[in-house]
Amino acid sequence: MSIVQALVLGVVQGISEFLPISSSGHLILVPVLFGWDVQSQLFDIMVHVATLVAVVIFFRTKLVRILKALIQYRTSSPDRTLGIALIVATVPAACIGFFFGDVIENAVRLPVYVALSLIIGAIVLWSADRYHVTRVATPYEVKDMKISHALVVGIAQVIAFIPGMSRSGMTIAAGLFQKFSRTAAAEFSFLMSIPVIALAGASAVRELVRSGVGETLSLSVLVVGFVSAALSGLLSIWLTLAIVKKLSFAPFVVYRIIIGSVILYLFV
Repeated sequence: MSIVQALVLGVVQGISEFLPISSSGHLILVPVLFGWDVQSQLFDIMVHVATLVAVVIFFRTKLVRILKALIQYRTSSPDRTLGIALIVATVPAACIGFFFGDVIENAVRLPVYVALSLIIGAIVLWSADRYHVTRVATPYEVKDMKISHALVVGIAQVIAFIPGMSRSGMTIAAGLFQKFSRTAAAEFSFLMSIPVIALAGASAVRELVRSGVGETLSLSVLVVGFVSAALSGLLSIWLTLAIVKKLSFAPFVVYRIIIGSVILYLFV
């Protein structure tokens, strides 16, 4: 893997991990479009850790409050309720991912399936956004998140095992359908990514140890991939929250439909 490949794939991972456009789908498609070999598992782990670092840095103040509330066991604390909600939201993906994650992902990894998932996911996100605009007069905020809400969002997260559907896209849509504001739905989705990325990284490390490192990568390639993914991840979180505060999810819907259609044209 070259430095240029590491830079491009790091930026792709960082941006698409948090924008509702599917990181797994883009990481599958970019090498295909450029004629590159599929990146090694070690590189995938590095860029996923980088996006984990990005979201932890961005929400560091809120995370400290949540951890303190969980440790101190304040039953009336909104931060504690949010912490429990994040744990509950992680359970469905953790269970399904442990037993069936690889099977689901490998079964629909072809570009044509990724393209269809991008388009279908766009329709779901658009429908959720329209529901939010037309049916929700007083939206909920993150502090209003209940366990039942979190469970529904967690189940939606399972759908994102299909490459192209987008973890953030499906969880944000689930939040919008449950009458949360756009900002609240996006913020909860980003906070949910912390345990999910951590668990996925731990699973990948276990698999790497069991099967061997495989392709040997230079330190410079790993550093470039890590830094580019972390910085672009921070930008992606900020950009998403900035866009949905003033506009809607329409730009992401249009992008998904365009790129999905282009992929179908190229590969069908």
